[in-house]
Amino acid sequence: MTTRTGPTGLASAPQDFPGKTCGVAVAADGTLALAWVPGSGKGFKVTEARPGKVEEPDLIDPKVPTGFLDAIHGGGKSWVGFLQPDMETGMGLVAQAITVPSLQRVNLHDDAGRGARVVRLASAAHMPENDCVVAIVVWDDGAASAWQLGAGADPCWTV
Repeated sequence: MTTRTGPTGLASAPQDFPGKTCGVAVAADGTLALAWVPGSGKGFKVTEARPGKVEEPDLIDPKVPTGFLDAIHGGGKSWVGFLQPDMETGMGLVAQAITVPSLQRVNLHDDAGRGARVVRLASAAHMPENDCVVAIVVWDDGAASAWQLGAGADPCWTV
């Protein structure tokens, strides 16, 4: 494993990682936040890995299909963005983000009733005065919205 200051010890991942799809966020101290969709395609697992220590993964939404996820570290937290079916309407996909390991969830909702097509996370960690994570959701009509994660429920912008 490598940190900003150089290589450290090796970290192990749980046996079923990387699953169908996965994301990895690397913190400045070398901790890895791992997220993956298990072979069943239902829910997703998250855990942290450090040299010499593997945490037992948490299974999130074990009955809900999860088809896409992304992970990144910024603002002192590791985040996982993911898409799941809209269980309220039964139509389209919804985007959400969750912190690892605290599992605080943020809904990346659209008041216009559009379904999410993709969610991507970006970090400004290279700019210490503006270290944050931004979630960008592309909607099914081609529009996109961005949220600064941890800064409120409303998007910063939509185009």
